[in-house]
Amino acid sequence: MVVPTHRRPAMLEGALRSALAQTLTDLEVVVCVDGEDPEGVRVARSFEDPRLRVLADGTARGEALNTLRGIEGSTSPYFAVLHDDDEWEPEMLARLVPPLQADPALAVAFGDHWLMGPDGDVLARESEENSRRYGRDRLDPGAHRPFHRLTLVQQAVPAVMTSVFRRSAVRFDDLARELPANFDYWLAWLAARSGGGAHYVPRRLSRYRVHAGQGTCTARPSWARAEVAMMTRLLSEPGLQDLRPELARRLAAAHRQDALHRHRAGEPRAWRGALRSLRARPSAKGVAALGLTCLPPPVLERVGRALSR
Repeated sequence: MVVPTHRRPAMLEGALRSALAQTLTDLEVVVCVDGEDPEGVRVARSFEDPRLRVLADGTARGEALNTLRGIEGSTSPYFAVLHDDDEWEPEMLARLVPPLQADPALAVAFGDHWLMGPDGDVLARESEENSRRYGRDRLDPGAHRPFHRLTLVQQAVPAVMTSVFRRSAVRFDDLARELPANFDYWLAWLAARSGGGAHYVPRRLSRYRVHAGQGTCTARPSWARAEVAMMTRLLSEPGLQDLRPELARRLAAAHRQDALHRHRAGEPRAWRGALRSLRARPSAKGVAALGLTCLPPPVLERVGRALSR
């Protein structure tokens, strides 16, 4: 199991405690410390558990490559990712590993999760809303084959939170190393592309921390650019013809967001992204984004927020 971390020693301690407290005890925990983070290294090594290894060479790789480093460095036939600001329930692995052992055709087993606030308090109402948003509240338990739509459109598989993958189902040379963000989405897609199934366990098996410092709150420009790259690649994938309308919509939205982010940053010719949005899927929002990229950035900041969602 892989725990990527970067300068969150207090949260990392909670994540590692939850990983090492699993009722399924036959596991390895690979902690990947990104960049210079002496406190993170200290916290990880303080556990003195023979099941835990620490990879720390001071190199800043970024979230995706740091996570991939840990996955490639693990030795189990299965792997899971636990971010340093999240935590697992004690039975997470005990619930998700057995389905993979019982059915060699499964690529991944996954469950639902809680949302928790910065202080670790569970957010019950928000958790229910989140389950409804991704359709896990009405998802049948057991195996789903194929699960392309479940992953690419519904995004129901929480890849770096409440999922265990079969190592042989993921082609690591296709893990989109150049993408600065959205690593979890691409990982789930590679599992779906393998042709195997996804087994759903309808239980909340982890806790996802919502706080201002998380990547989804701080990496919006890189997220948009990664989304453009991924949707472009997915639209060229054979076998996804029935998903093309949804993928084209996401590509158009990503081009629109990318154009607005670039314009705010003062990049010349940011309007080209808005044109690409219109080519991918003509829309009123695309036309509006094209107009906004002709405005001074301060004006854009006041009126363009709704279009960048």
